[in-house]
Amino acid sequence: MGLEHRFVKDILVVNIAGSDGTLAPQGVDEVISEILGLYNGKRKEIALDLTQKTYLNSSGLGDLIKVKDRFSDEGVELVLINPTPRVTSLLEMVGVIQFFKIIPGVEDLG
Repeated sequence: MGLEHRFVKDILVVNIAGSDGTLAPQGVDEVISEILGLYNGKRKEIALDLTQKTYLNSSGLGDLIKVKDRFSDEGVELVLINPTPRVTSLLEMVGVIQFFKIIPGVEDLG
């Protein structure tokens, strides 16, 4: 599948982009498997860069929660980088924003 990613301060940062409402065009289980395959284990965080994710629908929100839960099961904290105002608004509206670590930019990692 080839998720766009990079390492910043030994933390895996995966770019999540698009406006289709889902977290990624492929299934969430495939995304989780690929991300965990890329994870180097050096730090106990994995970050999703949401700067270019303009919209999440209920399916995308469910996927995001599933990713967070799966990473928690692995002892890894999910960090959301710069979610757009629309995505942030959704997280606030459904009352789950407090369950996510949110930072404004990659320079705030670590």
